[in-house]
Amino acid sequence: MKKSLLTVGALLSIGLLSACSNSKDNSSKDSSNSTSISQPKETVTSSSSEKELGENAEFKAEISEEPVIEGETVSIILTDVKAIKDPKGVNASLSPDGVVLIAEKNLFDEQVKIEDLAKGDELDFTLIDTPAMTKSIPPQISGDSIIKISLAK
Repeated sequence: MKKSLLTVGALLSIGLLSACSNSKDNSSKDSSNSTSISQPKETVTSSSSEKELGENAEFKAEISEEPVIEGETVSIILTDVKAIKDPKGVNASLSPDGVVLIAEKNLFDEQVKIEDLAKGDELDFTLIDTPAMTKSIPPQISGDSIIKISLAK
């Protein structure tokens, strides 16, 4: 009797331990697979939907230094930033020293000749409702958060 109870107890313990270890292995494999597969899709989807569905913030600012063009990327330092439409209060996060926009050339309006931009020109720019920016002074906003850049009206 004791022998059979000990045998059954040992088998149950072994079965339980192996079931738990398999569960951990499978769940870690599943989560790493789903993370690597679904993560980029979610990022792309959320960026697109934010640009289309969110309440975008619009600003007007003056170029304070000559824009820097490196390949398809343009860096522009803007000062005297004024909110035209700012539903989420993004302007409060911008520095009194201005902001740096780091944007791809395709984000500029067709009427903007990037090579002709100069210190003192005014630009309008539209950001997603909650743009990602650095905590540097002045803060930097990358192209992922910028919807468009155009000459001030």
